[in-house]
Amino acid sequence: MSTYVYYVPPVNLMGKGCLKDTGTYIQELDLKKTLVVTDKFLVQSGIAGKVTAVLDAIGLDYALYDDVKPNPTCHCDVQKNHLGDCFYDPSYCR
Repeated sequence: MSTYVYYVPPVNLMGKGCLKDTGTYIQELDLKKTLVVTDKFLVQSGIAGKVTAVLDAIGLDYALYDDVKPNPTCHCDVQKNHLGDCFYDPSYCR
Protein backbone atom coordinates (compact mmCIF):
# COMPACT_ATOMS: atom_id res chain seq x y z
CA MET A 1 0.00 0.00 0.00
CA SER A 2 1.33 3.43 -0.90
CA THR A 3 1.36 6.36 1.46
CA TYR A 4 -0.28 9.58 0.30
CA VAL A 5 -0.02 12.99 1.85
CA TYR A 6 -3.09 15.20 1.59
CA TYR A 7 -2.61 18.79 2.67
CA VAL A 8 -5.60 21.01 3.39
CA PRO A 9 -4.60 24.67 3.61
CA PRO A 10 -5.79 26.15 6.91
CA VAL A 11 -7.84 28.94 5.36
CA ASN A 12 -11.45 29.81 6.10
CA LEU A 13 -13.29 32.52 4.21
CA MET A 14 -16.01 33.86 6.48
CA GLY A 15 -18.39 36.78 6.56
CA LYS A 16 -21.42 38.02 4.74
CA GLY A 17 -20.87 37.78 1.00
CA CYS A 18 -17.65 35.76 1.27
CA LEU A 19 -18.89 33.24 -1.31
CA LYS A 20 -18.20 35.74 -4.08
CA ASP A 21 -14.51 35.70 -3.10
CA THR A 22 -14.12 31.93 -3.06
CA GLY A 23 -13.72 31.55 -6.83
CA THR A 24 -10.62 33.73 -6.88
CA TYR A 25 -9.14 31.93 -3.89
CA ILE A 26 -9.86 28.48 -5.32
CA GLN A 27 -8.26 29.41 -8.64
CA GLU A 28 -5.06 30.34 -6.80
CA LEU A 29 -4.86 26.75 -5.50
CA ASP A 30 -4.51 25.50 -9.11
CA LEU A 31 -6.76 22.50 -8.50
CA LYS A 32 -7.82 20.11 -11.25
CA LYS A 33 -10.86 18.67 -9.46
CA THR A 34 -12.45 18.91 -6.03
CA LEU A 35 -14.90 16.99 -3.90
CA VAL A 36 -17.88 18.82 -2.41
CA VAL A 37 -19.10 17.04 0.74
CA THR A 38 -22.51 18.00 2.06
CA ASP A 39 -25.85 16.61 3.20
CA LYS A 40 -29.11 16.19 1.32
CA PHE A 41 -30.81 19.14 3.07
CA LEU A 42 -28.13 21.58 1.89
CA VAL A 43 -28.53 20.24 -1.66
CA GLN A 44 -32.35 20.39 -1.57
CA SER A 45 -32.37 23.88 -0.05
CA GLY A 46 -30.06 25.21 -2.78
CA ILE A 47 -27.21 26.14 -0.47
CA ALA A 48 -24.82 23.55 -1.91
CA GLY A 49 -25.81 24.77 -5.37
CA LYS A 50 -24.46 28.22 -4.55
CA VAL A 51 -21.07 26.64 -3.90
CA THR A 52 -21.12 24.46 -7.01
CA ALA A 53 -22.16 27.49 -9.08
CA VAL A 54 -18.88 29.14 -8.06
CA LEU A 55 -16.99 26.03 -9.16
CA ASP A 56 -18.89 25.99 -12.47
CA ALA A 57 -18.11 29.67 -13.03
CA ILE A 58 -14.36 29.10 -12.68
CA GLY A 59 -14.47 25.87 -14.72
CA LEU A 60 -13.37 23.55 -11.92
CA ASP A 61 -14.53 19.95 -12.24
CA TYR A 62 -16.02 18.50 -9.06
CA ALA A 63 -17.83 15.51 -7.60
CA LEU A 64 -20.71 16.06 -5.19
CA TYR A 65 -21.15 13.68 -2.27
CA ASP A 66 -24.39 14.39 -0.41
CA ASP A 67 -24.78 11.32 1.76
CA VAL A 68 -23.45 12.89 4.96
CA LYS A 69 -25.71 12.97 7.99
CA PRO A 70 -26.43 16.52 9.19
CA ASN A 71 -24.19 17.42 12.15
CA PRO A 72 -22.30 14.11 11.95
CA THR A 73 -20.55 12.54 14.90
CA CYS A 74 -17.19 10.83 14.69
CA HIS A 75 -18.99 7.48 14.32
CA CYS A 76 -19.45 7.63 10.56
CA ASP A 77 -17.42 4.60 9.47
CA VAL A 78 -19.85 3.63 6.73
CA GLN A 79 -19.84 7.17 5.36
CA LYS A 80 -16.05 7.31 5.42
CA ASN A 81 -15.93 4.16 3.30
CA HIS A 82 -18.42 5.56 0.77
CA LEU A 83 -16.67 8.91 0.72
CA GLY A 84 -13.47 7.15 -0.24
CA ASP A 85 -15.30 5.65 -3.21
CA CYS A 86 -15.67 9.16 -4.65
CA PHE A 87 -11.91 9.43 -4.93
CA TYR A 88 -11.49 6.13 -6.73
CA ASP A 89 -14.75 5.93 -8.67
CA PRO A 90 -16.21 9.36 -9.52
CA SER A 91 -19.37 7.72 -10.88
CA TYR A 92 -20.25 6.96 -7.25
CA CYS A 93 -20.88 10.67 -6.68
CA ARG A 94 -23.15 13.00 -8.60
